Amino acid sequence: MKKLIAFTCVITAILLAGAAETENAPPTWLFVQTANNMASANDTITLPFEREVFAFTDRPYRAHGHLGAHDFAALWNSGENDFKENPPNAVLTWVDNKGIQAVEIQLLNASLDDNAHSISYNVTYETGGQLPTNTGPVSLFIDNFIIDTCLLVGVDRTTDLSPTQKECSNHVALR
Repeated sequence: MKKLIAFTCVITAILLAGAAETENAPPTWLFVQTANNMASANDTITLPFEREVFAFTDRPYRAHGHLGAHDFAALWNSGENDFKENPPNAVLTWVDNKGIQAVEIQLLNASLDDNAHSISYNVTYETGGQLPTNTGPVSLFIDNFIIDTCLLVGVDRTTDLSPTQKECSNHVALR
């Protein structure tokens, strides 16, 4: 019986330590970009930048916000473990005459074109259907990233993730 109690205590301690570690971990953000159309050529896709990129956190934070074009493209050049060093996986979806289509890609780089009215991604094809040359409305779902919350616009959350203006004084101000 003492061994069972000791075993139970050890397992409980391990589980609680894991939960505490998760609570102390910084939030990871996932991104969604939508556009009315998309063009692709070779290993590049281009989407008009019609609205800010929607960002939301994984559990347990439950926060969301938006990134402007320049701040989003800067994630590929933001320093250690940025998207350039660790390219995100993404799923591009669209609807054609065959129904809902999807392709899994890796986003190797992002650059702004046309005075930040469009964004081009260099991609590596992973799995799924073929990338169309042009298509109508698309959604691009982008893998997670630990981001400087100062870059987000209008963070809304159930837990306090928003840094103070003082903490963001060297960054883009929250709007």
